[in-house]
Parts: sequence; structure tokens; C-alpha cells
Amino acid sequence: MTVHDDYLISIGMKTNVAKTEFTLFSRKQLEQPPFLEVKGTKILPTGTIKVLGVKFRWDLSWDDHYEQIRKGP
Repeated sequence: MTVHDDYLISIGMKTNVAKTEFTLFSRKQLEQPPFLEVKGTKILPTGTIKVLGVKFRWDLSWDDHYEQIRKGP
């Protein structure tokens, strides 16, 4: 993450730690999930991540996305 953050700075951008998140996709849920460290802040993986309006779950199930569509805006 340090290399990535340095690259962003070099092109005039910066990392917003408050909006930074990640998900690990796996068949089994990990007992001790790894974390990323960005600017001294630990970022733990989330179970669901939303990208361009589509919700992806760690186990690649579509249940969360279907629920969101069913509820509507």
C-alpha cells in the first residue's frame, strides 16, 4: 500500500483512508483475517463491497445484491 500511496501522491492524488475498504474473496471464511495498513491506519476486510452499484460478498453469493434490488432505491 505504501508504493500505491506514493504513486498516487506523485500524480497529484491522495488516499482517503476513511473511504478505503477491501474484501477477500474465498470459499472459506478466515478465522484471522489479514489487514491492510494505510497511513498507519489498519483496514480490516469487509464482508460485502459495493462497486458501481453491484454488491459483492466475500463468498461470491449474490444474496446481498438481490436483497438490495428487491428493496429498491
